[in-house]
Amino acid sequence: VLMNSHASNDVLTLLWSCMLLLGEDIDSSAAEFRFTWRLLNLAGCAPSLQHCVLCGARLIKGKSYWNNDGGICCDNCSLGVAQEAVPLCDLQYAALLSHENFIKWSLKTEHKNLYKEYTGKLLNYFDML
Repeated sequence: VLMNSHASNDVLTLLWSCMLLLGEDIDSSAAEFRFTWRLLNLAGCAPSLQHCVLCGARLIKGKSYWNNDGGICCDNCSLGVAQEAVPLCDLQYAALLSHENFIKWSLKTEHKNLYKEYTGKLLNYFDML
């Protein structure tokens, strides 16, 4: 993710944002998922939270599934490849909300095990770096 002699302002901004979040009274597992997904996104290898990894169709709440081959797939592509339904909105909110909206949202949500599980799945993507 970081290369010698390359500017890394985006990574520093991400680190600073995450440090500020840890100072808030929020679920640290949601903040960890957010940091991990955003770091992978900066590196260009985060799984899409908006489009099917197999066909590119827009993902739909309640009809999206984790594909162990690398990402989230739609209902049509899930047959034979998907492992589990994905709580798509929760993952999208954790990863994509602005800093301020994330704080407001995370104070209302309680899914610690959910974020720990999906952070674990994201860690496999670091092997692509």
